[in-house]
Amino acid sequence: MSNTKHPLNCENLHNINVFSMREIAYSIFDRLSDEQIEGFILMFGNSSEKQDMHRNETLKVLDDVRNGRNMSASFSSVKELMEDLNADD
Repeated sequence: MSNTKHPLNCENLHNINVFSMREIAYSIFDRLSDEQIEGFILMFGNSSEKQDMHRNETLKVLDDVRNGRNMSASFSSVKELMEDLNADD
């Protein structure tokens, strides 16, 4: 994503003839967080973009597992797992 700022802000939307719809979209998109952009891609992206995003997420998780990061506790039974889930933290 480009870090170029577009000269449009929401207050100028009434002046729609000055800006193209693409400029308006860029202006709005530039203010979205990464999480919001991911949501946008999931909703409106084509299937290959969605697959790429899921593939990247899976690769991050696999890297975490290989390096022992972001791991939960291990459990030897479902009962033990449920006790942990139901415990007051």
